[in-house]
Amino acid sequence: MKKENTFVIIVGGGPVGLSAAIELGHRNVPAILITENLETAKHPRCNNTNARSMEHFRRLGISEEIRANAPLAKYAPQVAFVTRFCGHEIGRIDLSKYRSTTNVAGTEFQSSERSITISQLFLEPILKRNAELKKSVSVRFGFRMIGFVSVTDGVLVDVENIQTGERFQISASYMIAADGARSPARRQFGIGMSGEDGQIENAFVAGSMLTYFIRAPSLISESGRKPANLTWILNHEIRAFVFSQDGGERWIVHYRIPEGVDWKTVNHEKVLNAVFGKPVPYEIITSGPWAGGLALVADQYQAERVFFVGDAAHLFTPLGGFGMNTGIGDAINVSWKLAAIYEGWGGASLLDTYGVERRPMGLRNSRLGVKCSQRKGAWQLPANIEDADEAGEQARRVFGEFAVVDDLEEYNTSGMQFGELYENSPIIFHQGAAPIADTWDNYIPIDHPGARVPDFKITETETFHDQLGDSYSLAIFSNDIDAKPFVDATASRGMPLKIVKCSPPLHLYQCKLALVRPDRHLAWHGGAMPANALEIVDRVRGA
Repeated sequence: MKKENTFVIIVGGGPVGLSAAIELGHRNVPAILITENLETAKHPRCNNTNARSMEHFRRLGISEEIRANAPLAKYAPQVAFVTRFCGHEIGRIDLSKYRSTTNVAGTEFQSSERSITISQLFLEPILKRNAELKKSVSVRFGFRMIGFVSVTDGVLVDVENIQTGERFQISASYMIAADGARSPARRQFGIGMSGEDGQIENAFVAGSMLTYFIRAPSLISESGRKPANLTWILNHEIRAFVFSQDGGERWIVHYRIPEGVDWKTVNHEKVLNAVFGKPVPYEIITSGPWAGGLALVADQYQAERVFFVGDAAHLFTPLGGFGMNTGIGDAINVSWKLAAIYEGWGGASLLDTYGVERRPMGLRNSRLGVKCSQRKGAWQLPANIEDADEAGEQARRVFGEFAVVDDLEEYNTSGMQFGELYENSPIIFHQGAAPIADTWDNYIPIDHPGARVPDFKITETETFHDQLGDSYSLAIFSNDIDAKPFVDATASRGMPLKIVKCSPPLHLYQCKLALVRPDRHLAWHGGAMPANALEIVDRVRGA
């Protein structure tokens, strides 16, 4: 059997696996990505790439390409609440101010990036193309992992070419398992998942769900309403929601199947007519079931030299849009650490911090979708919500005013995106409890070890984050501090270090020195050059 060697094998070619490939390739780490898919996604699941993910993509040089290829980017992001797609509009949320680069009040810069609505249909080809451009990475669609064994110095993976049937083996020092919800890699280690399994009472999205990916070019004109990225269908007959994929022609319709009904017996014409409110021409491109109401997190994120990322590590109810985005955070975290090992400066315990840091984020982020689903499920619709008379109009107006306020937390998630805090990581110099409470909808910048470092503008086109390096960076906020102790300490360990000198807004940073990780989290800060620079360097590199 033919045998190949690499440093990292990535199993899975969705957005998370491809993000890992790009990060590793950006750092010139040898990697092979395999996926049994012959091409990128044809049935979309993800629709939102949030601002934190876009920050990662900005650092990797691809955020502008993503934005330029997002068909919905030219439209103001909107959420509509309607009785039927072609029925009465109840309320509408304009998401523009919640996707700004400033805070909700528009008074303070938060990030160089903002969330963008982009279907997986358009995102995956961009990620695949950029992964393929990396010289150290081999991207192989149409190749299936048929088994693997762990060995002392890595993994041996048996691979099959789906089109030719040829089999060969890849020997890798490490595996990133981005192999989906059923994750053969995770199951081989006997690692389960804990949390909400979808059997949630009174939830809007729970239990058995059915998705129709359709082409319906006349749907907007038939509705007589302004377009919306996301449309919630609220009536006493059916529970559903509809995502636009390209601004007018292709749509994803999610429908909750009544309890006890086999999805294969569902009449799509009856369901879609109920969603639309009248007959509208459509073509089903693909369809299939999925489980709603999930908040499941793997009991372990690492087994030996295998790391679980994305759906292999956590399964979320999609409300709030944190499934893929949390997975991208996983991929970035483990990839820079693997690069440190490959480059020779990463310490013996560095890789063990992956699960310590990312599993709490999986638990934290999993709660949003369930909470939003339960909240919508508790809504009491007026009995006359579909009536065309004045009383019906008044009922819709009153309920709509309530719904747009009650549902806002699902879309205003800056606190969750930028507020990730690695509280128990051994490679962070912790300094007591965080000075603020973790909230989903409100981000308060803090220069606290473990947190994402607050960003700020240097010029109109460049920010503090832009100036930071690919490895660790030492930011110096004072003219009277000499960086030599840190420069000497990192040089003695072969660890790259970029020195950044600038003047941040005083309310953002109370420190004069900030040691920032490759993923833009704060590892250590201080008011003066420490006497133990080498001790700090050894700790943050996992020695």
